[in-house]
Amino acid sequence: MVRAGGTQPEDLPVPAAWSSSDAYAVSGHGVIVGAVSTASIASIGSRAAAWHPDGEGWTFTLLAPLPGDVHAAAFGVNDHGDIVGGSGGLGLGMYRRAALFTASGAIQLDGIGTPADVNNQRLVLSGNQLL
Repeated sequence: MVRAGGTQPEDLPVPAAWSSSDAYAVSGHGVIVGAVSTASIASIGSRAAAWHPDGEGWTFTLLAPLPGDVHAAAFGVNDHGDIVGGSGGLGLGMYRRAALFTASGAIQLDGIGTPADVNNQRLVLSGNQLL
């Protein structure tokens, strides 16, 4: 659910194939990132997702994982539209590789654990590492 200012809470839309979703971060421009799944909880078999405000509600975008991976989740987003998270594993927070999700596909972020956030200066927080 999302609630802006004094408005009524509303569910973020997901296509019919997805039965659960988790939202993990929101940018200053209202872009929300997280994960969706066909399981009853989004942390199982997760796929990275973003919701962009479109003036009428929300536009849902499924974010591609790193090549060779199926599962992913997005954990941070900044006002530049940079989206970071994890890719690989089985979901449940067990992501083997750090990823920057872009419109043309995910890019591996080498040498770090799963990113937790990215700020507007494009500093990536990974666990207890500031990169």
